[in-house]
Amino acid sequence: MGISFFEKNAYDALKSSLDGTHMRGKLITNNIANQNTPSYVAKDMNFKMYMKMASEKNSLPSLEVTNENHFATNLDPNNPDEFSKEITERMFINRVETSQEEEMVKLAENSITYRASADLVSRNYSILSTAITGGAR
Repeated sequence: MGISFFEKNAYDALKSSLDGTHMRGKLITNNIANQNTPSYVAKDMNFKMYMKMASEKNSLPSLEVTNENHFATNLDPNNPDEFSKEITERMFINRVETSQEEEMVKLAENSITYRASADLVSRNYSILSTAITGGAR
């Protein structure tokens, strides 16, 4: 049986994919813009690591904090400052030498991934709209 869009995990995976490709696209375009900047260190993101972290975050049970002295148990997915340094270092990659051609290939690859995710979201919302309206426009 295929993955149903109605499942929360499928929606979360698509959202994470769109967020991750958007973030990676910003890094790549920044690399292209700073190609000739002296001492600039190009940055990239390990997209597979990002998706793995996102799926683990969404599958972890949340624990209730009942006392102000308890440690925080959950990372806020909207606050990247809460990620540990180790995970951030594994997810983001610094490269000293890069070429414009390499960056353009990465940008094209990232655009394809983004478009595929956006297309899946669009198709699934179209199906939901048709189901809700009964096909009438």
